[in-house]
Amino acid sequence: MLQRSFFVQKRRLELSICVSKHIACRPLSGSGRRPSPQHARAAGLPSTAAGVPSDLSKGVSKYLTSPRIGHPEFERVIRALASDLGEEKILQFIKRSPSLSSVFSDRKRLREQVKDLARSTTPHFALQLLNIAAKLGCTLNASAYESVSFHLAQSSHWDIILAVVASAANHIGHTTLRLLNWRALALLESQHFSRLERILEEFQAAGISPTRRTYHIILSGHMRNYNMEGAKTCLQDMQSAGFRMDATTHSLIGNLYRRFGADPKVCQNVLDSLSELHCGARTTVVNRLMQSFLDCDDIPSTARLLMLFDPDGVSRIIAILTRYRSKGANLSTPLTLPDLSASPLPPDANTCAVFMNYLIRKSAFDDAIALGKDMISTGMTASSNLVASFMHAYFLCEQGNVAIRIVSKLSVPSAVTAFQNLAVGFSGGEPPSLDLSRVSLTPRICNVLLRGILNRQGLNFVPTVFSIMHSNNVRPNTRTLEILLSFMNKTNVARPRTLFQILRKLSSKLGLSLTHIHHIAARIFRDEKYMFIPGAWTPRLRGRRRRKRMRLLQVGDPFDPTGGIAFDRHLSYHALAKPLLSSLKAKGVMSDSVMVFLRIRRHSVLHKDVESAHRVLRTLMARGMHPNAYHFGALVEGYSLSGNFDGADEVMRTAEASGVKPNAAMYTSIIAAYARHRDAKLAFQTFKKMIAVGIAPDIASIDALVSAFYTSGAHETAHTLLIKLWGYIQPFPRALETADLSTLLSHFRALRPRVPPRVKSTKERRKALYSQLKAVLKAYEQFFVSSSRLRKQ
Repeated sequence: MLQRSFFVQKRRLELSICVSKHIACRPLSGSGRRPSPQHARAAGLPSTAAGVPSDLSKGVSKYLTSPRIGHPEFERVIRALASDLGEEKILQFIKRSPSLSSVFSDRKRLREQVKDLARSTTPHFALQLLNIAAKLGCTLNASAYESVSFHLAQSSHWDIILAVVASAANHIGHTTLRLLNWRALALLESQHFSRLERILEEFQAAGISPTRRTYHIILSGHMRNYNMEGAKTCLQDMQSAGFRMDATTHSLIGNLYRRFGADPKVCQNVLDSLSELHCGARTTVVNRLMQSFLDCDDIPSTARLLMLFDPDGVSRIIAILTRYRSKGANLSTPLTLPDLSASPLPPDANTCAVFMNYLIRKSAFDDAIALGKDMISTGMTASSNLVASFMHAYFLCEQGNVAIRIVSKLSVPSAVTAFQNLAVGFSGGEPPSLDLSRVSLTPRICNVLLRGILNRQGLNFVPTVFSIMHSNNVRPNTRTLEILLSFMNKTNVARPRTLFQILRKLSSKLGLSLTHIHHIAARIFRDEKYMFIPGAWTPRLRGRRRRKRMRLLQVGDPFDPTGGIAFDRHLSYHALAKPLLSSLKAKGVMSDSVMVFLRIRRHSVLHKDVESAHRVLRTLMARGMHPNAYHFGALVEGYSLSGNFDGADEVMRTAEASGVKPNAAMYTSIIAAYARHRDAKLAFQTFKKMIAVGIAPDIASIDALVSAFYTSGAHETAHTLLIKLWGYIQPFPRALETADLSTLLSHFRALRPRVPPRVKSTKERRKALYSQLKAVLKAYEQFFVSSSRLRKQ
């Protein structure tokens, strides 16, 4: 039950101080966006007897963001790079042409050409050109390699940056501080945590002293990887090297600590150092702190942090937050605020996005949109986070065409037909008047569009979204793959083997992440639960044939990266899973809170072994992670299924004492367990207790309570109760007054904001899914795989 919302993607403000502080955004030429590239396969090049191309001037613009060729001769070189002739043949071609050889001797012109290629749609040509120049004896200096790395980072080409830094050491004979820092950042962003842990050894071997930035990158890696011990060691090493913890360090820790859970000491350290930061950085840091408190429904602490802002700027936020104060946790984190009365913080677009995201999580979509419109009416310039929040809200309140129109304003005109195809069949609406002057079409925004289209229209329109991304020179990333896997997991049609096949097919191109495994493990968990634990309604209301019972999720060593969860050898998808898990292990990826949650739930729910679940929970705490509502909820569900309701109550008391307020999902677990025991009286008492502590009933809790009366034989009471409790969700429709219980339940469950809807996996649906996935993979190959790769395939 807790799982129903745990795997819903909640887009968060994407901030990394170690990146944003040192890498500025580079505006694109012209309209602010790159022109549409043509990724058609390069035509075969005519050859002379010597086997070298004779005409290299045609079609160079295909491969460049803008046709900025420093010298006409470079056109021939770039055409050769696109021809797949091989480096040795290209070298022969250049050496036989005096005019070509001469342009390589002009290092200033060569440097500019390499930088242009790094900014182009074919950035790997920059690396190839550097390698060719070095073999011709025209090696550029270290600053050229640093500049190329900078431009590659703007489009997140971390793998090419690693190759550029390695090439610099080979070509020049040494490396530099900036190049090693670029290497560290690329290792961080590509999640090569084990190699990042050894980066200081590379500094020592090169005779270069690391800087504060170096330690911040390493610290970010440890915290992103849930490695608290490594983070502590990094801070000790940093201070031993003479770098004390300053405001930027505390801010970085505060930004990244959110994944471990809210910690009062960490928050206070951030607030104490706030005055040392400039105004813009202060707002960013406080935004992150407020988001951490909102994650655990700590409205009072969030309200206190709002006191740091200009009162007029946040009055709309305070007004709407007051309506939710009584619905959140009563606990408040003790905080001592710095005195910023002389220069209160100005709220920005990301401040608005933080609260819009909170309202979206509460299913208050209209309130979220209203808040966003109120804030932008003050003249606030939009950010990518704010645009993403508006898009989420519009898609979830069934106004997806408004979100599509927002994205279309950021796109190149050539994609207009694709946007029109996405909107066909759905009503439109007027988008808010957003100032988009500082927003470009990024992978983040395209991923929000993809998620909304998937939930509304399914896999059939993924190729259309890919075509929009291609037209705007935006490439999919690991998050794109996560969204696809999440959708297939939620719809319940694809079997685990299919999910592993898609992951293996695309992760080699987009990158592999532990978050991808989350969705597949959740799908397998649901299969096993279906086999061993029937729902409260199953015995009476609907029968079903059970397939052969088989344990799917095993446990064993090592604990990382999957929390000790193993996919056993007897499973048909073991061979597909093994290389993926081995890759994560080789990168040094450690278990995160989601994998630990699945491990706890596996013990407590599937095996009713709450003692083992408690041991795993202690492991989570020993690693510095704070248990959240999902971890406690898994224990509550396990105790309830075991019939130990006193134990379930004790877990909820422990959760509240830890600052985690029991939620509707926990009470629903207990009510559903009473239903399985056919004890309607205690189920009803638990339901009333939930309301008494201020928790509003949701669809799942009402459904579970009605099932308790039905399984107890009180069919008429169940029918009457459902009609009476319907008002907690929305007014009861008069058209259903004479409907039977089965019909009522069907309509009532349809009110659940589950997007996409979960359906029964049938042979016909799986066959249709395979056809759709084939089209998705074909579109990916068409739009994003280079021509050379297409030839090889």
